[in-house]
Amino acid sequence: MSGALPNYRLHSKVAIFNTEQSLPLNESYNLVSFFPWSPSDDLSLLVRHHHNGRDQLKAVLNTWANVAVVYRTTGELLMMALEEEGPPDVLTTIRLDENTVVSALNWSLDLMTFHPLILFAADQNLYVWDVVSQIRRSALVGHGGEITSIVVHPNDPGLVATTSRDLTIRIWRLNMSDDPDFRLPYPDRTLRLLSRDQGMCCAVLHGGRGASHEGAVLHTDFHPSLPLIASCGLDRRVKIWRVPSVRHTVEAEYGYGCQKTLHKDDRPLFTSTLMHSSQIVRVKWLSRDILLTQAAPSLLPSPFQAYGSIMVWRWLALDRFLPLIESPARWREARGCISDYKDSSSYKIISQHEIPTNCGKLCLYQKGGKTPFMVFPEKRGFVLSSLANLAPNMALGDVTTRPSRLVGHLIAIPNQAVASPLIKSCDLSSSGKFLIGVGNGIWVYCTESNPTLTI
Repeated sequence: MSGALPNYRLHSKVAIFNTEQSLPLNESYNLVSFFPWSPSDDLSLLVRHHHNGRDQLKAVLNTWANVAVVYRTTGELLMMALEEEGPPDVLTTIRLDENTVVSALNWSLDLMTFHPLILFAADQNLYVWDVVSQIRRSALVGHGGEITSIVVHPNDPGLVATTSRDLTIRIWRLNMSDDPDFRLPYPDRTLRLLSRDQGMCCAVLHGGRGASHEGAVLHTDFHPSLPLIASCGLDRRVKIWRVPSVRHTVEAEYGYGCQKTLHKDDRPLFTSTLMHSSQIVRVKWLSRDILLTQAAPSLLPSPFQAYGSIMVWRWLALDRFLPLIESPARWREARGCISDYKDSSSYKIISQHEIPTNCGKLCLYQKGGKTPFMVFPEKRGFVLSSLANLAPNMALGDVTTRPSRLVGHLIAIPNQAVASPLIKSCDLSSSGKFLIGVGNGIWVYCTESNPTLTI
């Protein structure tokens, strides 16, 4: 089976110059994130409670659609605007404390002011930066370990999830101030939001004895239309949790439609360690009940998995919980039993493939009604592959049998561009027009006039 992929060409290599010298800084760039929304998205989901906000929001999305934020290890966040013609324009530089190390990066959007917000994690805290007002809005405290990822709900930018090495997932409501009437359902002061900034932790997903992650939680992903969230981690576990009854609307800003206690979930709806034999670094919802997971190569010797892999699978128990999940009055009744959170067998593997061991964490593009495709950062460039290439194959679910190699297209950085390129992370613009990779430089690719290539 073949799939159509964008035909990317090298647009530019960005050199960020030192303000005191004429030479570029030889520092590394670890993280990159594009503004995730575009005018072609379904704006009704974002402005459903704003009668006159559609035109204003569309103008904002037009302005920010091709803007990326890049973290440089010198302690700076660079905002860059990309255009088809001409080099990227560095809009502004956010200077952090010298000893601040950013571990995760993403965007949000204030649906009251339509101000884009940069979310970054450092010092076990989640920080919110208003790029229009150029002020730090919040420093949200709660995690007891390094934050490993920040994920924003695709249809509700005010709902944010973070994963951490403290074995938990936290769900935050950014457009809800710290409420003095908010109370904890149990005497644990360490879970209280310590700052008085805008935002609140409304749920902690950690599981009880035998139901929690037993290693660092590395990634999570919101279901696009149901109150569900999936997580994965160092312990090879994939889990699916119910999202608490904080409505996915700006109604929470006005004090109704939200709970007054911190939700603590100790029973996920699904858990399995049977699909991958090494740490799982990515989990993504592809559709209503189909998910994609990526496992990194094991650092331990054989018999552990010495290669990376990617898997598409179906969660078979969704319909059993769906009547409860769709009823706000009964959402608390949607709880997993021991057969759900103790290595559940309620899944069916659709496809699994081996990926090169030097590939980093995937970036998935699934917008515009086109066949979704993946981009993996690779030391010397990028690997592109269409989801159409993930056809059902043999030996599904047998971790002792090596799966077939994923069919992909390699985009190599030209040798003349740099002696030794090194790509650590990558991201795609909301339109899919631009691909950016960061490492020992910033590499920008743009689609060719020939729209696609087929592999």
